[in-house]
Amino acid sequence: MVGKILVVEDHPELGNAVKNFLEEKEYEVEHATCLSEARLQLKARKFDLLILDVDLPDGTGFDLCQHFRDSGGITPVLIMTARSTIEDKERGLEAGADDYITKPFSLRELALRIKAILRRANEYVAKGDESAEQFSNGAVIARRYRLLGRVGEGGMAAIWLAYDTTMCREVVVKVLHANLSSAEVQLARFHQESRLLAQVSHRNIVAVYDAGSLANRLPYMVMEYVRGESLGDMLFRDGALPVNRSLQILVQVSRGLEAAHEAGIVHRDLKPDNILIPINLEDFGIKIVDFGIARLMNSDQRLTRTEAVIGTTAYLSPEHLFDLPTDGRADVYALGVIMYEMLVGEPPFVGETPEAVMLKHITDQHVPPSQRRFDLDPALDKIVARALQKAPEMRYQSAAAFRMDVEALLSDPVF
Repeated sequence: MVGKILVVEDHPELGNAVKNFLEEKEYEVEHATCLSEARLQLKARKFDLLILDVDLPDGTGFDLCQHFRDSGGITPVLIMTARSTIEDKERGLEAGADDYITKPFSLRELALRIKAILRRANEYVAKGDESAEQFSNGAVIARRYRLLGRVGEGGMAAIWLAYDTTMCREVVVKVLHANLSSAEVQLARFHQESRLLAQVSHRNIVAVYDAGSLANRLPYMVMEYVRGESLGDMLFRDGALPVNRSLQILVQVSRGLEAAHEAGIVHRDLKPDNILIPINLEDFGIKIVDFGIARLMNSDQRLTRTEAVIGTTAYLSPEHLFDLPTDGRADVYALGVIMYEMLVGEPPFVGETPEAVMLKHITDQHVPPSQRRFDLDPALDKIVARALQKAPEMRYQSAAAFRMDVEALLSDPVF
């Protein structure tokens, strides 16, 4: 097969005509007729090209393209639509499309455009792979950081353990993926993370030491190395945690959020995987990491667009899901979810699909923790219930207020 293509077109005759024509050209083609069907296809498999109609029954191709890009998708996108104004073309390209073809068009022209897009994509990936080969154990980047081993990888960047030969200490080097370094949204978000973290110095937030770009223009960020494991790994391994241990963790995470909020920064993706538990808590505090999708409170500059939901669904506040303005109370909601998960062993709202979980955040009430784990004191239910209020004004109004109630329980001999 030459490539795998997803065609999103609600007109059945045109969609089938394009599908049949491309299959004759030996492409492997899937056809979706609406946004929801397309999203399911994108979750189920990887494609080499997306062809999107603009006007669909449940939204627009612009929205799907923007959401796909904001979620880290790098697959080339071709907009295929009857809209032909320069404003519509600008909107499509600004949403992250790589090309634009206006109906009516000849299938021969479509095939040529697809061939050109895939050729450019293959050339770019090859160059990106070439750059990636520069990163290997023992390599030195920025004439200072000797790479010791790759320790992780996310949708945006690769994470390396390195040795800082100038300061004589182990550090973490986060390098943006080569195939994202030309994507404006991801690049802006990566640079924003380094700037945001550099503004805050706190025991419970991972420190940023350095940032820059390598010779091949790949941005990198150097951060404090925390020897330990994530809270997510701990919960996966152990399930529900002892109450006292849970409360101690919550106090430290709350203190880190207080510092971030005071600096005008909302995390927006707080979850167990972004909380690091050091081996030796006496020397190093619990650390909040990955402010990659955070944004400044009261900032007019948005790195996400309306209707594009970013973050991990199980921990997102209702206002976040509606893409309403968010402040520190969205992080307080996430704290409530994390507290529930530490006490019970799973988040308050679970489902078979992200959409099902989103709906529960908006419409369902959680089952109190003490009804899920019978050795829990009902006093814990009150803190969870207040943190998980659907309306922000009904929640704790700050991480500090949440922390003080948790500390009050910790001071009680019962806990």
